[in-house]
Amino acid sequence: MWEHHAYLLVGGRKRWLEQLRPHGPADRVYQEVETYGIDEARQLRRWQEQTIIAETKEGGGGGSRRFLIVSFRHITPEAQNALLKTLEEPARGNHFFLITESAYGLLPTLLSRLQVLSSASGSRDGELELEQWADKFLQSNYEARLALVTDFLAIAEAGPSSRGAKTAALRLVNVLEVKLEGQLRRCPDDQKLVAALTTLITQRDYLHDQAALPKLILEHLALILPQ
Repeated sequence: MWEHHAYLLVGGRKRWLEQLRPHGPADRVYQEVETYGIDEARQLRRWQEQTIIAETKEGGGGGSRRFLIVSFRHITPEAQNALLKTLEEPARGNHFFLITESAYGLLPTLLSRLQVLSSASGSRDGELELEQWADKFLQSNYEARLALVTDFLAIAEAGPSSRGAKTAALRLVNVLEVKLEGQLRRCPDDQKLVAALTTLITQRDYLHDQAALPKLILEHLALILPQ
């Protein structure tokens, strides 16, 4: 396990930390902060440039590794760019793990360097994360929604499943439907909501088609759902 050199681990921090127990000789470095900034990113780069202690103890064994684990709630754009540079030129034997509650807001360029895993697949934590995306989607203006679609699908496509984007889009549309139905119960005479729900259900049916393009469908919903 953990053969890839860089991971994004979404949700369940304690659960991920329990799993991050290396087999065989390895160092383990851990950072935990509320907001991950440029100073923390630079420190991480300095750590990964140091000689692996376990390797020294084992007489230079080539199988020694270092686990560099970062846990945060928020991360600045500057820190993301610094991490991107580190991940582009990793020192031998280093494996990076970024743990956060949600992948929302991470740069697509950074995501492209990470293997995305979620402890929330099929769990309540996963539904809570989707609800965060759905809430942000409905509360945003049209331009911001289009950007959200790009970020959301970039995360899905970075996952291990070849059908990740379509599956993620379907799950997001399902959550959007529940939220719009809740609004309609509060405002049963709102014809805009009725029309929006009808369109959303139609677009969801399109997503089941083998040739469906999730990005186009979500972008269409971004433009027609009421703000």
